Amino acid sequence: MPLDDFLSANQQFLGKVTPGRAPRDPKRAVAVVTCMDGRLTKLLNQAIGVQRGEAVMIRTAGNAILPHDMAIVRSVAASIFMLGVREVLVIGHTDCRMAGDILPLLDGMAKLGVARDVLGANDPREFFGFIPGPEQNVRAVVRQLRESPLVPSSVLVHGLMIDVESGALKVIVRGDEAPTPAPGEPPQEAVPVAQVEVPYAAEVVEEVRPRPVARKGGKFVR
Repeated sequence: MPLDDFLSANQQFLGKVTPGRAPRDPKRAVAVVTCMDGRLTKLLNQAIGVQRGEAVMIRTAGNAILPHDMAIVRSVAASIFMLGVREVLVIGHTDCRMAGDILPLLDGMAKLGVARDVLGANDPREFFGFIPGPEQNVRAVVRQLRESPLVPSSVLVHGLMIDVESGALKVIVRGDEAPTPAPGEPPQEAVPVAQVEVPYAAEVVEEVRPRPVARKGGKFVR
């Protein structure tokens, strides 16, 4: 069972390593927005020279900002206002499966008994956040963060790509430059946060009002 393996590894870790305390606020005042891909674990930190406690790490599937999922915007904003972040690195990567064929995902759903009907009328690619291309997505996310009213203009937002085999970084757009579409790619329209509707929200229920407070036997009861 994998959980037992993880717990065993933790015991070995505790016997050999003493992590010590790390600052709650990122020492380098930077937030990194990247993909959930397991190949980036440890590789990305080493490639950009970031140690424990030096940066906020925000990872999602394909590191895309979606109309129905603003987790990246929310997390970046929280890191700015609570943790003192003043610079954001949006880092896409080569060989991203979120830029590929969605059929393997749909096949995986079917094999585990999850009907496609659970998505309702939603397009699967849009619901799961499949992207047209890693570099194009980086440009779009940089633009969306810059245009968000939750991200002050003083915060620099950079866009980069990382090679998952070599760890080499490529700058797509610098924080002090205007993001532009890649050659041959049409410009993408950013999703203004203030106008985003949130689907899939729970139905609004009638407010339950408390009963009036009355005094009984020296005690206040409802």
